[in-house]
Amino acid sequence: MGSFEDPTRTAALEHGKHGHCIIRREGDTITVTDADPTVLISAELVDEFTAGNRAPEVTLDGDVLTINAANRRVVYVIDRRSYDAHTRCYVMRWPD
Repeated sequence: MGSFEDPTRTAALEHGKHGHCIIRREGDTITVTDADPTVLISAELVDEFTAGNRAPEVTLDGDVLTINAANRRVVYVIDRRSYDAHTRCYVMRWPD
C-alpha cells in the first residue's frame, strides 16, 4: 500500500516526516512494494548510482531517479539543496 492509500501516513508525510520506498529483488526481477511521495536517500547511495553501480532497472538522470520495477514505475526528484550533513541524506520527492 502506498501512502496515497493511507490517510494517516499521508498526513504524517505532509507534516515533514519522510516515508519509505521498499524494493525487493527475487531472482532477476525487482518489485516496489511501497513507495511514499517523500523519502530520504543517503548521499552514499546517490554517489553509487552516479558512478553507475546500480541495478539495470534503476536510472539516475541528473536529479531524477527512476525505478522501473516489474510491478510499477516510481520516479523521484532528488532535492540537492536538502542535504543534511548530520544524516548524510537528501530528500527525494515525486515530481509534481
